[in-house]
Amino acid sequence: MSGEKLMGKGGGKQHTPYEQPDNLKSHQKLSIIDLLSEGPIEGPVNGLQGVLLNDTPVNDSNGKSSVNGLTVQWVAGTQQQCVLEGFEDSASEVPVGVEVKKDAPVTRTITSENIDRLRMTFGVYALEQTNPKKGDRTETSVQFLLQVKRNGAWSTEYNVTLNGKTTSETTKSLVIKNLPPRPFDVRMLRLTDDSTTDTVQNRTFWASYTEIIDSRQRYPNSAVVGMTFDSSQYGSQVPRRNFLIKGRIVQVPSNYDPATRKYDGVWDGTFKPAWTDNPAWVLWDILTHPRYGMGRQLGVDDVDKWMLYAMAQYADSPVADGQGGTEPRMTFNGWLSEQRRVYDVLTDICSTLRCMPVYNGRRMTFVQDRPADKVWTYTNGNVVRPVSGDCFTYTFSPKKSRYNVAQVRFTDPANGWKTSTEYVSDDAAVARDGEVVAKVEAFGCTSRGQARRLGKYILATAQLERQTVAFSVAAEGLRHIPGDIFQIEDNDYAGASVGGRLLQVLPDDKMVVLDRSVELPGGESFLCLTGADGSQVRVSIFSQPQPDRLVLDKRPEGVVEGDIWGLVLPNLAPRLFRCVSIKDKGDGTYDISAVQHVPEKESIVDNGATYAPAPDTRYGGDLPPVEHLVLEAVPDSDAIQVRGHWSVPRVVCGLRFSLKLCRGERVVSNATTEDTAYRFGGLVPGHYTLTVCPVNQAGQRGAPVDTVFSIELPAIPDRVDVTPGNFSVMLHPVSLKVTSLGTQYEFYKGKDEAEATAMTRYLGRATYLNDADCKPDTDYWYAVRTVNVTGKSPPLIVKAHTTLDPNDILDLVGDGIGDLDWVKDLKKQVKNNTAGIVLLNDKAALVVNKDGRISGITVDSSGKKSVVDILADYFCVSDPDTLERRFYYDADRRILVLQGELQLLDGTTISGADDVKNGSGGVFRLQTKDGIFPTDGNAATSLFKSSFGLSPGKDTVFTVYAIDAVGKITHVESRMYDGSDWIVPKLLVDGDIIAMGTIKGDRIVAGAELSAPVIHAGTITSSGNPPAFSLTPDGKLTAKNADISGNINAIGGHFSHVTIDNSCDIQGTLRAEHIVGDIVKAAGGTFPVIRNDYVSGTLTVTINDDQSFDRQIIVPPLVFAAGGDAQNMQVASGQITSPTKGASSFSRCHLRVTHNGQEIYNVTVTGNGVGVFSTVLDMPSGRGDAVLQFTVDSSHSNGYTPFTSISNLIVMAVRKVAAGISIR
Repeated sequence: MSGEKLMGKGGGKQHTPYEQPDNLKSHQKLSIIDLLSEGPIEGPVNGLQGVLLNDTPVNDSNGKSSVNGLTVQWVAGTQQQCVLEGFEDSASEVPVGVEVKKDAPVTRTITSENIDRLRMTFGVYALEQTNPKKGDRTETSVQFLLQVKRNGAWSTEYNVTLNGKTTSETTKSLVIKNLPPRPFDVRMLRLTDDSTTDTVQNRTFWASYTEIIDSRQRYPNSAVVGMTFDSSQYGSQVPRRNFLIKGRIVQVPSNYDPATRKYDGVWDGTFKPAWTDNPAWVLWDILTHPRYGMGRQLGVDDVDKWMLYAMAQYADSPVADGQGGTEPRMTFNGWLSEQRRVYDVLTDICSTLRCMPVYNGRRMTFVQDRPADKVWTYTNGNVVRPVSGDCFTYTFSPKKSRYNVAQVRFTDPANGWKTSTEYVSDDAAVARDGEVVAKVEAFGCTSRGQARRLGKYILATAQLERQTVAFSVAAEGLRHIPGDIFQIEDNDYAGASVGGRLLQVLPDDKMVVLDRSVELPGGESFLCLTGADGSQVRVSIFSQPQPDRLVLDKRPEGVVEGDIWGLVLPNLAPRLFRCVSIKDKGDGTYDISAVQHVPEKESIVDNGATYAPAPDTRYGGDLPPVEHLVLEAVPDSDAIQVRGHWSVPRVVCGLRFSLKLCRGERVVSNATTEDTAYRFGGLVPGHYTLTVCPVNQAGQRGAPVDTVFSIELPAIPDRVDVTPGNFSVMLHPVSLKVTSLGTQYEFYKGKDEAEATAMTRYLGRATYLNDADCKPDTDYWYAVRTVNVTGKSPPLIVKAHTTLDPNDILDLVGDGIGDLDWVKDLKKQVKNNTAGIVLLNDKAALVVNKDGRISGITVDSSGKKSVVDILADYFCVSDPDTLERRFYYDADRRILVLQGELQLLDGTTISGADDVKNGSGGVFRLQTKDGIFPTDGNAATSLFKSSFGLSPGKDTVFTVYAIDAVGKITHVESRMYDGSDWIVPKLLVDGDIIAMGTIKGDRIVAGAELSAPVIHAGTITSSGNPPAFSLTPDGKLTAKNADISGNINAIGGHFSHVTIDNSCDIQGTLRAEHIVGDIVKAAGGTFPVIRNDYVSGTLTVTINDDQSFDRQIIVPPLVFAAGGDAQNMQVASGQITSPTKGASSFSRCHLRVTHNGQEIYNVTVTGNGVGVFSTVLDMPSGRGDAVLQFTVDSSHSNGYTPFTSISNLIVMAVRKVAAGISIR
């Protein structure tokens, strides 16, 4: 054998395989430019901590870097921003990833026109050779060509030889310049033979090619970030890049500080650039930006910025974040990365603000779901009633959309800015209806607290706001706009008269006459009316003299006949709705649709409040449940009578109860009652089921309640549990079978078994018995049998033996009887007695418990019984025959009860509440139809009890009276109760009483008028609560209303709401914070708008020459405008469109103004043009009226419908005076 010999017995040598170290390595520097956003932006947050590669921050919180050699630079996205240094070209890499073999070159075609260079990236999977004999692994080489096809022939650009050793993938890049015209082919051609054995590893591949454009890009208006780092840290993969930044700088109000979320003073309507996460100003940016938003279709005047300002303040309000702190109510942190429909984007952003976009005929505005004051009340009297149907049409949300579980997905910073889900549920609704799940995306939400509030908002809306209403009105439909809240008083829905119109307003009284009769329940009620300024006011109702007449606590100014009224009752909640749309039907009426509004929803969502809706109708849906249903049976000749009684948690007008009694499967009786009790008679033994169901006035039924009972012959008790004591025996019968209704037990006592069996000594009937008439250490026999209304069972005889326990009795005699002879004798006999009980010739028994408290003392001396002081937790005196308690005290409940009559020392007896609470000595008045006192005394007493809820007492004065239509008394009669009958009072004055001397009395009551030349009194006070008039001894006069025809002399005082009918001379100085009247007059008007598209019409203003001083007429700026093609837009059905009609298409708006027939202004503006008219004119006194006429018309260049607008007209007339004003 040639070569090396193996080691053996004769000697030799051994070789260990050698591996040459890798010497062929590649390093690639990765340069990436990422487009972040439209600019300008605020910039990255926390430096490199806000840069994440493969979801890992480049720097951790301690500043330690996870990426070596990283360079990051960014530009904010301004118009004139600088070029990123080191990024002088832009490149686009195209992956190839194909192995190149000698007989299979790889070719690619380049088509990009604008590239300047081409970078080829290629490499080997591994490069080494292995000595098959020694196993050594060393370097080797591989050769290939990079070629470009020029003029139809392949031209070699690079002849590449890779020489070295590597066991891993290695790449290399070469740049080809001077590229041929496009398109052209480029290929990689291998020259080295392909390896066919494992001893040579030299497989080659083409990784990618990169198209390079040589240019210095500034990327204006684009926020970009450039990154450079060693790609070897991420292998052959380009890492994912994420950036935590504060995004676009948008326009915010000039008085707003986004950092503190404070608004300084009154906003003047101007803006400033700043970064904010307030969703209202993000929405403003989307709507008005001309580059990526709707600024080319909508101008700033076409968006309601004032509504956005109010919504922004609402969003910035701090609320609890659910983790012990606070946060803004709403924020928006979103990234719009793809093109979407305008309406979808607006809806998503508006969902953050709990609002919806609407078009009010002139501009885009927003309806936000938040509490607000109501602006109007609609009743059956001010809406259009259709020919068939009701005034108001309601629809209700389906059960499947009444969500009780919300799964809200949001971007969670605590989860690495990945999506998390917040689970919100209404457990009570889930238990009642099962899970009804709503899955939503919280758009732009990065707060768990905000996501939870969104979930609670969805659930509260679904559970509480279930109704939608539609109705039609005439001109009054213009009293609100979409988004306003109004109240609906629908008589048909409420089941009561709760709204209508005023038929009469009495001028000298606080009484109003309604167009229908109303019923006022107990508690305070209010009347909603329209005040002088058109706002809704609520006035307390003082009294109701007639069904259609109400006396108010105060009379609001401006209330006139025909006004709308609405009732607010304590047992019916007011119903509020938010207007969604108003549609002109073209016939002078308007269709209105609105959704239910629950103002308490904000507190539920933001503060976690609980809310139980009060009933808003007397019909169905909220019937009180039947509770505490109890039955008792009594004999009824040969059959049985059962009485059932129950209760309800609240009183509902017109509530009835439907009862059904069944024996087995057979219906025995059906009944309906308004009481909470009912009797069923003629029942025979059997098993019964009683069902009680509440029913309202409309016949709607509530939840039924069942109870099961039996009427059977009584069975002998199964056993009697006996508990003996020293002086008592407790008996407790036990029946293991189901007992019949009204089952009790009768108890009999005997000295022996025979006496007990004979049942001659009856103890009473009860469910258990405590026999206290016993002696210690004595045998007693008892007979116990079951009884009910059907009969009695045979008796069960039991034996009891009382105890004798000295530890439970003390020899104690009270001080109150210590002087009695027999007590002294008793003390001598018990002096040395250690027993706890003493009996002395049946004269006395003293019982003291283990706690040293006397539980009973009985004294018998000379046949006279008395009871000395008793200290006990419970004490009672029972009827010895029936064992029924007649007088007892319960210390736990602290009540003393007497069954029967209580006789006073004067012989008066008290047996009930009427004897304690009556009308003794009182004066009572009642309005009746005719004012005639009943002739029958019993009828008068019944009338008194039913009216005032109590019985009359001695000296009670009862007056009945009648009034006419205007509230004046027409007839009155009075009687006094003498204890048994109603008598005519000793002094009854029906008319005038004239006294020449003095009338004295502790109390003088005049039904109508009390007149005297001089009345001496400490204080004079009128009736009413509070009094309308009072005069105190110190001279203080208080009056709600005074008519003074003479003079008023005063040295000081304060006047509110004073009207001076005639002239008023002021000798001194008049100082006023605000003057409305002849000095300044103003009027305003709105130009007609045709189809919500253009304006056309004339307004004429006449200023009467009715003042003695010179005046000036001022017309504030009147702005009119005409739209171009882009402005001829429509907003409907949630989409915004802008039809195109040609480059030369535009609108015209023409305004002409004349003063007393003379033209003073004539201007026409065209496409996207704006005109402004304003003037000041002199108006000398005595030269006649001044007449201003304003005429506006519109047209379009191509005959299309024009789009024009003009602001509201305002004209003021002010006194011309220059005193106190100077200009230099």
